[in-house]
Amino acid sequence: MRYDAADPDLQVWLWATIVDTTIYVNRRFTGSLAEEEIEAWNAEQKRWAHATGVPEGACPSDYAAFREYFASAVEQLQPSPDSVLIINALLPPRIALALRPLLIPFRFVTVGILSDTPRRRLGLGWSQRSERALSMIAPPGLVPS
Repeated sequence: MRYDAADPDLQVWLWATIVDTTIYVNRRFTGSLAEEEIEAWNAEQKRWAHATGVPEGACPSDYAAFREYFASAVEQLQPSPDSVLIINALLPPRIALALRPLLIPFRFVTVGILSDTPRRRLGLGWSQRSERALSMIAPPGLVPS
């Protein structure tokens, strides 16, 4: 499939990744979002989505529908040659060798906040030890399943 920024399905997917990541990171690292706040955030983000070109009615109706949509979409993800190139360019950054150790925590958290399915399909290693290390920073119990 050729990428088309005006494709409503791709627009919804992009919007959904932003919403999901924002909620996940907030809950994982602060644990401060109640379900009502998540519903409000989801509703606000739908208004933003429509203002940026996502067609009215294209976004899931509420957060429960959003979770179903997102879980289904993640299961359908398959790496493409382009996505692998992008991951390889972003995760081991092309910066001065002396500065690379400073970015290790960012790479670690980036890989850590991905769900198992995309991590596995992209060949990004993640072990129980990695999860334990991330849990020291942000306990997984703060994130809804």
